[in-house]
Amino acid sequence: MHAWQRPDQDVHVNELELARIETVLQLGRVSVRGEIGQPNQCCSEGFIEHLVSHVLWVADVHPAKRYAYLRTGFLATVENTGQLGQQQLLDWRQAVAEYSRLHSGSA
Repeated sequence: MHAWQRPDQDVHVNELELARIETVLQLGRVSVRGEIGQPNQCCSEGFIEHLVSHVLWVADVHPAKRYAYLRTGFLATVENTGQLGQQQLLDWRQAVAEYSRLHSGSA
């Protein structure tokens, strides 16, 4: 077990973003119909990653956090930071920082 760390609203998926994700899902703003070509495709890791990243985009989650999800394969939210390991939290923060470095010159 590791020491509790206060979630960072700017780094972790925050309450507002979580609420938007929930709304997107409740309203059915993301549909999988027509995207599933093979019977087992809906269970593939690539399909799930695509679906989650699309939900994050539609819910207007900050691009650095979407990038971090794609880099790490998990979401670090203000609700789950106490359940993630130190390495996971470090990987998440590094991915957010990497996005910032890569996009620091863009408008």
